[in-house]
Amino acid sequence: MSALASAGQRQPVLHFAKHDHVLVTSSLMTIKTAIQDGRFVRYCSGSTEHSVVQQYVADYADTILQSVKTADLLFQTSNEAAAAWCYRVPEQLPVVDVVESLEDQSESDIGMITERVFNKGRSSCFQAHGPFIYIHWFGTVPSMQRQGYGGQVMKAITDIADAENKWTYLEASDQGYHLYIRHGFEVLEELRVTPDAPVMLGMGRPPR
Repeated sequence: MSALASAGQRQPVLHFAKHDHVLVTSSLMTIKTAIQDGRFVRYCSGSTEHSVVQQYVADYADTILQSVKTADLLFQTSNEAAAAWCYRVPEQLPVVDVVESLEDQSESDIGMITERVFNKGRSSCFQAHGPFIYIHWFGTVPSMQRQGYGGQVMKAITDIADAENKWTYLEASDQGYHLYIRHGFEVLEELRVTPDAPVMLGMGRPPR
């Protein structure tokens, strides 16, 4: 584990390994709390009721936890306000193979539909820009938003991307759009999971 801090940051950003179970568990809680406030997650849960969405995210936590097996860039502010799990593509994920493996999945499974659409977006990014850093999970606890914590985590990620001369890619809702724009991201494409789902944006940031 290392602390990435610079002048003016309110909290050090911890960069830790996936075998650090304490920080993995605490960052998972941060991510779960952050994403249950999102419109896209509410859509996937089929409800706007907080208890239903909360249970959906709790059930989905196992899927989130599985992704830590491939994540090699994990971050969290020391006050547990914001966290991110990222991995390098294609080193950590054979993008095209994943897309093809999802082609036969049920069209009624919103999780599989979402993963198929998102993977096609990642594949497009790879084809256009080569190996990149993918931000799989990113979020700030709602009660601690607009205090700079998400920006601190994002800077830690993009600093590594710049050092490696790689693009950074993520799927964004309109709620996170302005934060990503401030950090140099641009919209690459709109991602439509279903006609009535909230629009998600495939956003990329070139290295600096």
